[in-house]
Amino acid sequence: PAPQATADASPAAPAAGTDFSTTNVQEAGVDEPDAVKTDGRRMYVAMNQKLYALDVSGDAPRLLGSLPLEGYGHELLLREGKLLVLSSGGFGGPMPMPGGDVAVGEPVPNSASFAPYVPRTTLMEIDADDLKVIRTLELPGSVVGGRLRGGTARIAIATQTGVEPAEGAPEFRRWMPTLEIERPGAGVTRRQSIAPCSSVRRPQVFAGLGLLTVLTIDLDRGLTPVDSDAILADASTVYASANRLYLATERWVDPETIAEDGAPAGRSTTIHGFDVSKGDSTRYVGSGNVRGYLLNQFSLSEHRGALRVATTEDPPWFPGVGTDGTTESFVTVLDEIDGRLVQVGRVGGLGKGERIYAVRFVEDVGFVVTFRQTDPLYTLDLGDKTAPRVVGELKIPGFSSYLHPIGDGLMIGVGQDADAGGRTRGAQVSLFDVNDLSDPRRLHQKLLGEYASTQAEHDHHAFLWWPATKLLVLPLSVYDYRSNGDSSFFGAVGMRVDRGAGFADVGRTEHPKPSEDYYYSSPIQRALVANGKLFTISYFGVQAGRLDTLAGTAWVPFES
Repeated sequence: PAPQATADASPAAPAAGTDFSTTNVQEAGVDEPDAVKTDGRRMYVAMNQKLYALDVSGDAPRLLGSLPLEGYGHELLLREGKLLVLSSGGFGGPMPMPGGDVAVGEPVPNSASFAPYVPRTTLMEIDADDLKVIRTLELPGSVVGGRLRGGTARIAIATQTGVEPAEGAPEFRRWMPTLEIERPGAGVTRRQSIAPCSSVRRPQVFAGLGLLTVLTIDLDRGLTPVDSDAILADASTVYASANRLYLATERWVDPETIAEDGAPAGRSTTIHGFDVSKGDSTRYVGSGNVRGYLLNQFSLSEHRGALRVATTEDPPWFPGVGTDGTTESFVTVLDEIDGRLVQVGRVGGLGKGERIYAVRFVEDVGFVVTFRQTDPLYTLDLGDKTAPRVVGELKIPGFSSYLHPIGDGLMIGVGQDADAGGRTRGAQVSLFDVNDLSDPRRLHQKLLGEYASTQAEHDHHAFLWWPATKLLVLPLSVYDYRSNGDSSFFGAVGMRVDRGAGFADVGRTEHPKPSEDYYYSSPIQRALVANGKLFTISYFGVQAGRLDTLAGTAWVPFES
């Protein structure tokens, strides 16, 4: 008889979060596109307009191959042997003239006209095992963002309608963009409207003539969208929880006019909500407005059906109606009522004369950092959505621009130290005790270097927290002007974090320079843990290192 397979025939796949680190995301279980992904055995890196695949299961990383990528802004989503590559591109330039085209390299006549820049988005479905392109989806517009939950990816695209009418199409169809799906060697195999007319919604209040589309893609079935939903609106910020997807954009209401929807005069934020609780469909649930503008995706948080939104009103040099020349920040709670996102609660008075620098929501609790000269860390009780309230406040020099809870009532803050006048002095990390919301405390602070900065201040994907050993790893750039750069550092720093001991140095690491012609090494962009090693990634290559010291043990340069 044929031999029977046993459970021990092959080693178990590495477990995410236990055997290897994953992309640092806002909501657990909701993955976000990033330039680096790993399944614990292989690593995929989108840099230098290439997609690199590396084996990270052995003693040293091994480059398996690469694939050229067109466009820019490449980001990846990984799902069980498949990669989804998001990229942007576009075109524009001289238009045909009555007397002929403008030739490349020739002077452009004053009367020549130029085609406007037309952004395009490309989604590539790739076999992660051999880096072979399976399908390519192209459509006009720009990627606003994407999320992956289970096998379902949702990609938001903002398109200016009417920029690419199909030749010979009826006039009423000219404004509807078209997507194309292509297979290598077979050409275009499918061409269709970006969304069926029955799936295009119009917010109750006019939000522009742009088309905001959410493509729902089941990666287990392929690149062809299983659902496509659109609204006549624009967006620049994406946030998703397990059940809701929100797209937001700033809006300006002229103080001399009255907004039809009662939106506040001056700068406000319009938010569009979608139900994403089902894997094979996306449903528009409504739109709403809040006063002020968002900092980033962390300004939004959905919990138990309510959306919490942290905003800052117009700054002093851009005054709005009802202000006295100072800023103020708010946390507003919206609920879905009769097809709209309606305000049911709000708390204001946060950081008057300042703006928001960091936000983090954790279940029924919120944390907001504002800054001008000192760093007020506000703690908020959001248990009653109709009556959110400020519970505590901590004023310290400097500010945090990213907040990361690590459990046991502790939270790490990454930002900048500052003097009494508000002048920044270099990157710092802080450890906060927020067990008692009425009395938040900073237990420890560590300055990472004068003139220092870390990418994690403005990109949370660059932040690595490895709970197994309480290891914090951050990219770090220090340019010492006093030494003409001789004491500069471009690499990563590791620290062990403890309630009692604070931040204990583990080590620092830099990448090798490609040649003596390079004065500095390339700044490290990402760090991850796999196979008991620390891997750091830069535009030059990937380095394996020790988790206990960060010392490099093996180096793989990227192909030039």
